[in-house]
Amino acid sequence: GRNAENTRLCGRKSAACRPAGANQMGMLTFRALAQPLAGQIRPPGSMTTSCLALTAASLADGMSTLRGLSLGQASRHMLDNLATLIGPFMLDAPARRVTIRGTGAFIRAEQADLYCGHSPLVLCLTAAVCAAGYGRYRIDGSARLRRESVAPLVRALKDLGVQTACEQLEGHPPIMLAGTGLRGGTISLQNQPAPHVVSALLLVAPCAGGDVFVELPAASDTCLLYTSPSPRDLST
Repeated sequence: GRNAENTRLCGRKSAACRPAGANQMGMLTFRALAQPLAGQIRPPGSMTTSCLALTAASLADGMSTLRGLSLGQASRHMLDNLATLIGPFMLDAPARRVTIRGTGAFIRAEQADLYCGHSPLVLCLTAAVCAAGYGRYRIDGSARLRRESVAPLVRALKDLGVQTACEQLEGHPPIMLAGTGLRGGTISLQNQPAPHVVSALLLVAPCAGGDVFVELPAASDTCLLYTSPSPRDLST
């Protein structure tokens, strides 16, 4: 069940899951509080949330300011790719703040060679943005990323009318896209699709010329972990 899955995941990352106050024997001491806790915290932005928000802001219509971003390697690859496809942005790295003028899903670049590092999420989001454009795009990554299967994404984009091909090994990066705009249609995702595939498709779906229907397999709760608001829900 879900509890067993949570336990299994925690077991794989035991060091990260162990509370800071634990000693080497794994024992913790909890002291009673004299009064309820009160205060405010600002949790750091995650790479996943940052990449999703950057993509949504780029596809939205108008100016968006994103604060508290993660500016790790994956997020910077996402920023670089979006700058190539959409246009420049204003980055305040010390404040972890980015201001982006969204283009309403208008992809300015008609040709681009894009790099995604090690991140399958960056690759899926970049490919989804390219799919909304009118041009020829090549999307690649590191040797490690080339070993990742992107077959579900490739099939889904083909279902939406995007000419897509894998340059070397079928179902693996590098991916070649010839965009003529998303036409809409039905996407059938099988075998528990990865969350980044679902999220990328949902983010770009409002940019299609027709309705997009996404069919998910039964008991697919985990594949929705990364989903976020559509670009049209993003306030300017």
